[in-house]
Amino acid sequence: MQSVDLAILPIGIFEYHPFTGERLITSEHPVLKEEATFVETLEIIKALNPKKTILIHIEEMNGLSFDELKEMEKQLNEEGLNIEMAYDTLVVDV
Repeated sequence: MQSVDLAILPIGIFEYHPFTGERLITSEHPVLKEEATFVETLEIIKALNPKKTILIHIEEMNGLSFDELKEMEKQLNEEGLNIEMAYDTLVVDV
């Protein structure tokens, strides 16, 4: 598959806390049938192989602080995924 320049995707639902592994949402919760999880979003990113990814629809319901999101961003970039967490007023040059 040819790489895309930019992927803008919803971050997905955090079924598990990315640092502690604690389950954040029950496995029977109906949202898991309707929305992609964060893990599924990462699989999509790897399949698309974009030069850059911006993750959007970051909700407080996921229970992650801005600092935790920035730490995730750093870790994902260290893994070779060029990911940026979106924020209000973000301007993207293409």
